[in-house]
This record gives sequence, structure tokens and C-alpha cells, in this order.
Amino acid sequence: MNATLGESVSGLCAANPTDFSGKRDCEQETTGGSTLYYALFILGMVVAGAGCTPMIALGIPYMDENVSTNVSPMYVGIFLACGILGEFSCHGNY
Repeated sequence: MNATLGESVSGLCAANPTDFSGKRDCEQETTGGSTLYYALFILGMVVAGAGCTPMIALGIPYMDENVSTNVSPMYVGIFLACGILGEFSCHGNY
């Protein structure tokens, strides 16, 4: 692809946005709307964190109190391993 200085290449402006005759070849790009997407992303992460916190904070003490002392570490280990493997199975497929 041959491009001269100031020419738009695949939707991107060159480092010098004016061509040799002084005309503007490409316009400034605006990023309006990305703030809303960022806010929704942060809100989603807060909701996901609030949903997972009780499972860890209350689930492990509940198992520790309601199973025998000999098998409690095994159940806690299985619980944590399932959490790790669940994250890997969902986010490891790229």
C-alpha cells in the first residue's frame, strides 16, 4: 500500500495531518462515548465482586463448622480448587 505523507492509511491519520498543499487530509478523531462503556465496565466488576465475596467469606467458615475436623481441609481445598479451575476454564480459552 503506497501512502504519501499526510494520507489516511486504513482509517488512521499520519503523524502530519496536512498534506504538502496545506489542506487537512484527515480529521481529528473523537472518543466520545467511551466514558459510558468504562463506567458500565466498572459497575459490572463491582457487581461481580459483590456477588463473589459472600461465597468466599461465608462459604469457607460454613464448611469448616459443619464438617468433621479431619475432612475440613479437604473440603476447603476442593472448594478453592473448583474456584481456580472454574476461572481457568472460562477465561483460558483465547
